[in-house]
Amino acid sequence: MTFFPEDKKTLYANLLNVGMLIGLIVFIAFLFPYQSGTNYEYEINKPWPYDDLVSPTSFGVIKSEDQLEREREKTENSFLPYFEKDTAQFHSSVEKFYQLLDQLAEGMRDTSGVSDLMRRKEAYLNLARQQYLQIYRTGLIDTTTLGDKYRPIEEFHLVVGDQRKIADISRVLTPAEARAYIQGQLRASEMPDADLILSPLIQSLKPNIHFSPERTKRYLQMALDDLSETEGVVKEGELIVESGEIISPKIHRKIDSYQSQYRPTLGSRLGSWWVFAGYLLLTVYLIFLFLLFLKSNARKVYFHFNQLLFMIVWIALYSYLVSVIDPIENISTYIIPFCIVPIVVKNFFNDRLALFLHLIIILLASYLTSLGYEFMFIEIVAGIATVLSFRVQAVWNRLFTTVGIIFLSYAVSYMGLSLIREGNISAVNYSYFLWFFLSAFLTFLAYPLLPLLERVFRFTSDITLGELSDMNHPLLKKLSVEAPGTLQHSLQVSNLVEAAAVEIGADALSVKVAALYHDVGKIKRPEFFIENQSGHNPHDNLSPKESAEIIIEHVTHGLELAKKHGIPKLIRNFIASHHGTTRVEYFYRQHLANNSQEEVDEEVFVYPGPKPKSKEEAIFMLADSLEASCKSLEQPSYEDLMEMIDRIITFKVSSGQLEESHLSFKELEMCKVVFRKMLKSIHHVRVSYDKDKNKEEE
Repeated sequence: MTFFPEDKKTLYANLLNVGMLIGLIVFIAFLFPYQSGTNYEYEINKPWPYDDLVSPTSFGVIKSEDQLEREREKTENSFLPYFEKDTAQFHSSVEKFYQLLDQLAEGMRDTSGVSDLMRRKEAYLNLARQQYLQIYRTGLIDTTTLGDKYRPIEEFHLVVGDQRKIADISRVLTPAEARAYIQGQLRASEMPDADLILSPLIQSLKPNIHFSPERTKRYLQMALDDLSETEGVVKEGELIVESGEIISPKIHRKIDSYQSQYRPTLGSRLGSWWVFAGYLLLTVYLIFLFLLFLKSNARKVYFHFNQLLFMIVWIALYSYLVSVIDPIENISTYIIPFCIVPIVVKNFFNDRLALFLHLIIILLASYLTSLGYEFMFIEIVAGIATVLSFRVQAVWNRLFTTVGIIFLSYAVSYMGLSLIREGNISAVNYSYFLWFFLSAFLTFLAYPLLPLLERVFRFTSDITLGELSDMNHPLLKKLSVEAPGTLQHSLQVSNLVEAAAVEIGADALSVKVAALYHDVGKIKRPEFFIENQSGHNPHDNLSPKESAEIIIEHVTHGLELAKKHGIPKLIRNFIASHHGTTRVEYFYRQHLANNSQEEVDEEVFVYPGPKPKSKEEAIFMLADSLEASCKSLEQPSYEDLMEMIDRIITFKVSSGQLEESHLSFKELEMCKVVFRKMLKSIHHVRVSYDKDKNKEEE
């Protein structure tokens, strides 16, 4: 098949599909990790598996997380808290003392005699001012709001206005020391009423050096930010590690530092463009392989816009999810439920396409994530397990089993790889099992997605087909009441075609359901079809041409009824093609006999078609014709039945009815064997064992 066919419709389909695939490639290109290829996979205390690694540039050796944590802890433990000095506290305390002194003097007016305090009030005020001046000059510190983190302290940062200095805790006064100082000064003053002002003095005394949590926090963070994340420098051209050298923790830090720092931004170096070209080349090649697979194994998908768009959406969606989630530090890429894809695709298509699409998605994701080979291996194994375990019938019940198998697949794969890598079960990182469980659990989203995707992309899932097979469907109930003979014919065809489909690996469920609905058009005039007649034949009163028109009409009317009742296009295709473009042979020959002298318009007696386009439609046409034709035989012998089967199948092939169905001759022979066996049982014929050819047929 050429890319530029003469058929314009096919050409436009090719151009549209290629355009969508190019758009997909461009979308993924924006998700590329723009960095050089320095993601080496190695293990500490094991030999370096690559060639000598020489640094192409100078870079600092990044400290380990443990080392950085120890330095942070040391900085926090040695950090001196910040205190601020309130220069206005002296005046506030003097003012407060003055008020209390007035109250004290006022209370002493009613007592007999005049006290020394009342006579020399100003002298006592000066005494208090001198004590406050000395205390606040030295500094009165408040440590009540200081957290346990900084207790006990010997030094602290003291901020006075715009100046900052380190102060010794022993050179400032605590509240207890200040009270003791005041008591000593009052006793030394030898003033008669000195003891009366002790309480107002202490009551007015407030600390003027206060802990500043905001300033402390700010300067501590600045100190932590100033910590260097590197130690030492690897110079340009310096050997980092030799091939086969045992990787020590120190060498590991150098390699890790190299991988972390030597990642030039796209466009900053010529080499990064080559990196981008490498990613793009891989993406184009994978999409090209996917395109080849569709054209050789799923042509209907490739030439169907909705179906190809469906595949592209999954690839784009998972590529985007990986690019978004992988850089998040506390979330593992393993949480992404990749196994939803094979479940959903298998439900709408087949195992092969489901697995291949899953492989393409995982291969693309493998270079969008930093998890490397281990990620790719685990996800591919999980996808294979999903395809093998999931069955589309009874989806909800089966999905529980599939989810359990997915988790088991994740767990077994990871455990095996970990034991190979670590060589010790105690070194396995069991936190990964949580991500595996969440990923498996999120796979349950496949169930509510199925009806949504079915509606959006106009698919027909096996769930819908299962619902259509219910004999309580309004259209089938109407068929059973108005054309019961047709329903019995449909049930017989259903059994025949299902067995043939299973034999050649075709979609058995779709043909089985299609058989139930293929003749619903006979509801309009059921009495004109032999299976519904009981004696009188209304065709006796019609011309062959009129009879042919009524017979052919059951196809077009069936399509109208099916569309009216919401029957999916998949089933309507069977209704349209189950007679192909064959003639209503009986009435055509009758018309020829009655009009031997006239030119006959053969098109009047031909079904509108189309011819079968798939294996399923082809074997359905055969089963329908065989069931109806063999039923017309009265008490057939084995030879009569076999001859009828061979004649009908030969006629369908020679008239070109199967040429567009892709049904091979081998598959046709397999179906013929099934049809012979089942029709022989249905018509209860016995084999004449005295004939060699009958022995061979048996």
